[in-house]
Amino acid sequence: MGNLGAGLGEEPEPAQRSQDLRAGAEPRREGDGEFKVPRSLADVIVEIVKAGFKLARNPDVRGLLKNPWTYTVVSILLSLSIAGAAFWKLGGVTWPEFISAKKNVDTKSVVAEDVVTIDGIPFRKEYAESVKAALADDKSYFIDAVTMLYDIEDTVDQHRKPIRKISWRNTYTITALKDIHPKDPAFIEVFKTSAAQEYPWAGTEQEERIPPDPIGKKFYVSLDLKKGERRTFTTGIDLDMSLPRPKDRQDYLGHDLVQNEDYAAYPNSDDYIGNLLLTVRSRGTAVKPNSDLAAYTSFNLSRDADERKRKPEQAEVRYNPQSQLNGWHTISKEWTDVPPGEELAIYFKW
Repeated sequence: MGNLGAGLGEEPEPAQRSQDLRAGAEPRREGDGEFKVPRSLADVIVEIVKAGFKLARNPDVRGLLKNPWTYTVVSILLSLSIAGAAFWKLGGVTWPEFISAKKNVDTKSVVAEDVVTIDGIPFRKEYAESVKAALADDKSYFIDAVTMLYDIEDTVDQHRKPIRKISWRNTYTITALKDIHPKDPAFIEVFKTSAAQEYPWAGTEQEERIPPDPIGKKFYVSLDLKKGERRTFTTGIDLDMSLPRPKDRQDYLGHDLVQNEDYAAYPNSDDYIGNLLLTVRSRGTAVKPNSDLAAYTSFNLSRDADERKRKPEQAEVRYNPQSQLNGWHTISKEWTDVPPGEELAIYFKW
């Protein structure tokens, strides 16, 4: 999402704009102060013909018209001008109407229809309730949008053993709900993974890593923002996974997975999110949505372990067959108004 609510410059007055465009020359006016422009089809054609006769009286132009090629070109241009005037008039638009329409487009009101101001900060209107909840929860920021890209490439290592390389990138656009200083541990990134090898990936902002814990990689993202400021940044990690995948595996809900099944999950334990797009892409290997767990799982992380072991909620994912044309296979799913305590995932197979 872009920087909503950015100030739009005031439009200059018509007289000032005319002077700017014509270097101070006063426009030709009549009576009521309007520009003297043709108002009917007949007027337009008469003006075109008058201009043609005026040019024809010029000796140099008459000399040029004696050339058959020049005469043909001028005739074609004159015909096109008359036809264009007719088309314009028959289309129901007159010159003054066109000028007025261009001049009076109110871009501010168009933008305002989709934006609401909360605590002095502009947000997309559809995220209003989530923003209010984040403020009530005393959050330091609101995530306007996050895109999680989970890229897969099956290859071999230096010993010619098959491995799966994962490139995991999260791109965030956040809005500060209060001042955030670089030393504040306001934004904590967590990558949950059981990969055989994990390789830190330096994101676009300074990061302060936290010692490894049982759920994976974890670090602070250093941000310097004033209240109301927005920032877009990317975090990431690279992973190596063994192939074939182990037979005896379970997802975080305790469901068994077979060797040709896996999932990519976004664990949202703390944040209010306006829009989340999760995309799984595979180069070469034909991944498809899992028919049994076809979409995602959403559950409250505060529930006890027994209650969490339930069948994931189902929803349709987007599978793009056109991506195969360039060797990729793409699955994606989008969520809006994601509250804290939801873990979203796409299950896939190959």
